[in-house]
Amino acid sequence: MNILGILKFGLRQTKPAQKAIETTLNPFRIYEATGRRMITPLKSFKGNPADLSYVPKFELGSEVNSGIEAVVYNVKGYKDLVARVKKGTTFDYLKLRRFEDEAKHTVAKSPDGKITIMRKIEGEPLYGKGWNIRQKPKTEDFERTLDKLEQMPDSTYSQLIDDVIDLRKKGYDIDKINPNNFLLDTKKQKINIVDISKNSQGHNGVELDDIIEPLLDDRRIMYLDRLDEKVISKVKSFIDRIISVGRAKNLGFTMERLDHSKLQTNLVYLYHNDQLMINSIRH
Repeated sequence: MNILGILKFGLRQTKPAQKAIETTLNPFRIYEATGRRMITPLKSFKGNPADLSYVPKFELGSEVNSGIEAVVYNVKGYKDLVARVKKGTTFDYLKLRRFEDEAKHTVAKSPDGKITIMRKIEGEPLYGKGWNIRQKPKTEDFERTLDKLEQMPDSTYSQLIDDVIDLRKKGYDIDKINPNNFLLDTKKQKINIVDISKNSQGHNGVELDDIIEPLLDDRRIMYLDRLDEKVISKVKSFIDRIISVGRAKNLGFTMERLDHSKLQTNLVYLYHNDQLMINSIRH
């Protein structure tokens, strides 16, 4: 049996998603030379790249998104794949192993987890590339995102709620801090979730704050360069809309529930237009 046949045989033995799978996939090495970041196998061979039974050659392309821990790049020649590279990663020799995780869209990863090859998820980061929790946001950027969110139908948010519930049932959880882990696909009118993690806190179901915190950039909203009545009013209207969508699904979405929980957010003060707390936080 030739090596391609072995690889295809290995793929037929694939176990259920969420489990690491090591097949006879060729070892890979990552190196940097003449300004080009490359991921390439130690030995190359021919085959159909569409079946993902091997990765003949990768070159990291333009930046797709970045966060506090990692940067995501396009992969040249593979429009359906992206590479997530942890910041500070040195491009030394290492192996990439096949690692199938349907929920996280993982195809292959390095043993140390610093480099991951994933299927590309459609959509644009909610608040632009390079979101940084320490960076003061601009009101015009926030309003631009909020305008896009307002244009989405209620079905967009109904599906998002279902997706959060489904991920938690599968043992995963969302990152509410970085809003750019939510990708807005305006063509399909969908919000896709990326960069999920194991559900170590045992969260079940979905709460109001799971939806409004990331969509409204809760961690930075109080530091907008302009936070006037117009912005506050639009925020309240959007929260009321999400509450309405949740109630239509028989979920206990109420601002009072959020008020009296331990999950109080900056959005509570904006919703009630509590100027005393707003000014206290902003100054």
